[in-house]
Amino acid sequence: MVVLLLVSHNPTFAGWTTDDVPIPMEAALFPQKLAERWSQAVHLPDKSQLVGHFLQAGFRGALTSDLHSDIPRCNPIFFEERTMKPFATGLWLFSALPDIEEEDYRSTFGMLHFLLMLPGSTYPPRIPQFGLTLADLDSLISMIHCLFSLATGSWHQVKQGVANPYDGSLLAQHLAHISDIMRTRNFHTTMKTRPFECSVMVLSYIARLFEIFFRWISGAPGLHLASDVDSTNIPMVDGTIYGPRGVEGDILSELEAWRAEASLHLTSHQAIGFMKACTDDLPAFLFHKPTASARTLPVIPGAGAPDPTPRGRLKGSPLVSTTPLAPTGASPPVYTAAVSPLFTWAIGCEPALMKKPAGEALLRIRKEDPTNAVPAFKDIAAPDPAKATKQVCFAYCLAGTRGCDGTMPGRRRGAAAPLPRAQPCNRAHIDLSLAAWTRSATPESYAHICAWLKLPVVQKYFAPSAAFAASPLYTG
Repeated sequence: MVVLLLVSHNPTFAGWTTDDVPIPMEAALFPQKLAERWSQAVHLPDKSQLVGHFLQAGFRGALTSDLHSDIPRCNPIFFEERTMKPFATGLWLFSALPDIEEEDYRSTFGMLHFLLMLPGSTYPPRIPQFGLTLADLDSLISMIHCLFSLATGSWHQVKQGVANPYDGSLLAQHLAHISDIMRTRNFHTTMKTRPFECSVMVLSYIARLFEIFFRWISGAPGLHLASDVDSTNIPMVDGTIYGPRGVEGDILSELEAWRAEASLHLTSHQAIGFMKACTDDLPAFLFHKPTASARTLPVIPGAGAPDPTPRGRLKGSPLVSTTPLAPTGASPPVYTAAVSPLFTWAIGCEPALMKKPAGEALLRIRKEDPTNAVPAFKDIAAPDPAKATKQVCFAYCLAGTRGCDGTMPGRRRGAAAPLPRAQPCNRAHIDLSLAAWTRSATPESYAHICAWLKLPVVQKYFAPSAAFAASPLYTG
């Protein structure tokens, strides 16, 4: 199973089947050859008791190298027989988080068992009641990398200076994509705003990644031999995903869709509502039960009442909170702006106005033309047409501003009046440097924005950014 889990894709491969049929680019999938020491210590039945010892020793050896020096030591509980036995015997069951059943961890190896790697984790495997920190998520992905790199690391290749083939696998590349997302400013801002939901969504996408591979492997993909100009009898594997009703797609298309969806939902403020809806529907047994001390959190001076995170309304959980998280005196707001913005100030705009929030210019436009509407982005792929259109967040999408703090602008109040409760910003946070706003969109998505920028009353204040004006999405 590991042979297929670590499959690699080489789009530059030029070869043909044994019947002299050319192999298309999307079919150039190659099963991974496992290191001999891995096969002997992990997959031989008469040596199954060595699995935990072999992996633990491998982890210690890897963590002493410069490459893995920033990874914490793997929790010894992960190497116990109750976890290693189903892992070594191939009793794997990778499911999406909502599909995991309460007894799965007892007889099979699945996504939750990876959590046992983290320092301080306990058996049975559960998601911490307050989610994971950014450091925990980084460590988890690094240790998954480390685990499967042991499967392909050959001492013979190491001595010859050959790179570990694990790094070229589809699994490694897509786990690295999650790591890249977690380094973005948008993700850091979202993590500060909703740490529980954000961390659980990262775990959810990791679980879905393994579920895609497991669904493909469960369909018994066919193996065949191929040839190229240099070699013959090259092992290759079919990427078609088969289910009970026949063909359900192919692994590369599924992974591409997963990649686009992860980029969209983990890098945008407007996905906070989506994250909360997903975490609300997860069963309570996935999480550690709240402790008595967690229910009586200390009051921080100046911060008001304690905030009983997690914020998800977990089914059956005694911790229920529906109050949205807003910046307080103890937690200053964090502003974030588009790397490649949508708008810029017009050349003839007043310098004093350019120093103010974009809302001041929008108010002037509205006074000059009461029928003028704020530009909106249209998500043509949205299942509900009524929710497909979202107004643009100028604080995020206008060049030269300090950015959006993740909340809707509040109404002005007197100095003695209490601050209004901040609501999550539900506007479109468009960043043209992200594929989710370019490859997944069409000119129709930006039609209203382009038409708005053409209005004479608007051109006195705003103009398309250079990146937007040069984009095929701009129809000005």
